[in-house]
Amino acid sequence: MPSPGVLVKISRGFHVTAAAFEKHVGRSLTQWRILYLLSRCGPSTQKFLTSVTRVDAGSITRASQALEEEGLLTRIQHPTDNRLRIAELTDKGRAEFQTLLEKRKALMDVMMEGVQPEDLVGFERVLARIEANLTDAPGPGE
Repeated sequence: MPSPGVLVKISRGFHVTAAAFEKHVGRSLTQWRILYLLSRCGPSTQKFLTSVTRVDAGSITRASQALEEEGLLTRIQHPTDNRLRIAELTDKGRAEFQTLLEKRKALMDVMMEGVQPEDLVGFERVLARIEANLTDAPGPGE
């Protein structure tokens, strides 16, 4: 059984990584994830973005609004469901995403310096197992 310190290390690792990402890439992780998904999937509902990122709907809405104010994406009403909005990258948003990809790669190079590929494979496997365990775990009283 691992020590409870593993939870602290996972949490600390996430917060350090998120802060470094924002500092070096210049975007929050939520904004990055929205830009990434729209660049890969094309126009998408905010509901889809929420489900894929596992970020709450309010955070997706706030990040989308900020990106829209910068002219990086547009949001329009869904043609058949007034409850949904569809987000789509603008040309400026696609160009920004390409710039961010380069910054992210530079950050990843720094972050992974000295990490052996086989260690990374094992680490990713452990994180995937933890995620699956927590996702599949019954709640209290279930």
